[in-house]
Amino acid sequence: MINLLLIDDSEDELFLLEDELVQGGLSLEIQRVDNEQDMKSALASAIKWDIALVDYVMPDFTAERALEILKETKKDIPVIVVSGQASEEIAVLVMRLGARDYISKYSRFRLIPSIQREMESCKRRKKQHKFKKQLRQTEQKLAAVAEVAHDAIIIVKDNYIIEFWNHSAERIFAYKKQEVLGKNILDIIVPAHFTHIFRMVSEKLFSTGKITSRYKAFETKALKKGKIEFPVEVSLSSVKINNKWLAIGILRDISERHELEKKLRQLATHDTLTGLFNRREIILRLKQEMIRFNRYHSPITIFFIDIDHFKNINDKYGHQTGDETLIDCAHRMRSLMRKNDIVGRYGGEEFLIILPETPINKSLELAERLRKNIAESSTIKESSTTKESSTKHKKDIPDYTISIGIAELNDDQMTLDSLINHADKAMYQAKQTGRNKICIDSMGKKHD
Repeated sequence: MINLLLIDDSEDELFLLEDELVQGGLSLEIQRVDNEQDMKSALASAIKWDIALVDYVMPDFTAERALEILKETKKDIPVIVVSGQASEEIAVLVMRLGARDYISKYSRFRLIPSIQREMESCKRRKKQHKFKKQLRQTEQKLAAVAEVAHDAIIIVKDNYIIEFWNHSAERIFAYKKQEVLGKNILDIIVPAHFTHIFRMVSEKLFSTGKITSRYKAFETKALKKGKIEFPVEVSLSSVKINNKWLAIGILRDISERHELEKKLRQLATHDTLTGLFNRREIILRLKQEMIRFNRYHSPITIFFIDIDHFKNINDKYGHQTGDETLIDCAHRMRSLMRKNDIVGRYGGEEFLIILPETPINKSLELAERLRKNIAESSTIKESSTTKESSTKHKKDIPDYTISIGIAELNDDQMTLDSLINHADKAMYQAKQTGRNKICIDSMGKKHD
């Protein structure tokens, strides 16, 4: 479908032109304008105009002005001027102003071939313009890389000799250019454990220019000055110069990225306040232990722990003191439990501890040791804001205690929710019978 803009003061001309072009096999949409304002509105619309026809003789609007307006838009719209006057002077004038063709109304048979030719010519110009633009962009990018490349760019010859070493390579590897040019790269930045793979990849590259797909872009370790190993991201390519293949390596130090990924993994699995596993992770770990139980039937017990009167601690001493209490409790649990025990913050002042391969009698001993340690030696630390705002809280602050509910996984059919609920109910039973206690499962057993 061709979008044609007709600039003509005669509506009859619109119908005549449309009929003529359709008869000639063109499929088109035509919009007619006869003044400057309407023409500007049409050009500013969302319509992508393929061609414009301008009548040279109009009483209130000139073809010269129409051509000026088209030129101001900087849009590549082919313009054909149609006139009832067969004048070479007019033809030269309008062509100088930007028209692509000038046709007399007495030679209208030329109109369809002219439209087709100019539209094809416009397509070629747009392709050329796009290609030139892409070429300029590529040249600008290459120039930018050469001038201010943030990554190390290293070129190596077929005998592993370093031939090029850019400024960023100096910064990343701490070797000056003069220290490495002409040296074997294997002796400079390649770790011993990667030498075999490096030789294998390089020999194929130097002989054929080809690179195994997995080594076109990959992560590995490299050595900086002082034989310090650090992670790098490598993009490997080849270039043929003087009939010899050279290896081009672009290397990026990704130490910061690895640290960030490590922190993100920590944030995804750990509670930000206490440093323990968060609720999602502790439940995931419990699921894994339950799968192991179903396979090996090794005993598993869990503790559901709640800090007694925690709301009172927050209300009386402030939330900062409450946070310090949670941190203190978490530290004690982590230090008093065994290496293989899994400790997590379930939510608020609630904690969940998983004891793999631990029968109920052994878990009871561990729970008692934890309960006793906290009851006998923990002290709530008063926050600085509380100290500044009031003197009445400077007196001795009471120790905090915990209530512990214990549940044992002893049935293949027991679900995760059921196991946690058993421990949770046992913990509430410990609270209901005086707090600072241990209760086992829903059987009502307790330990003071």
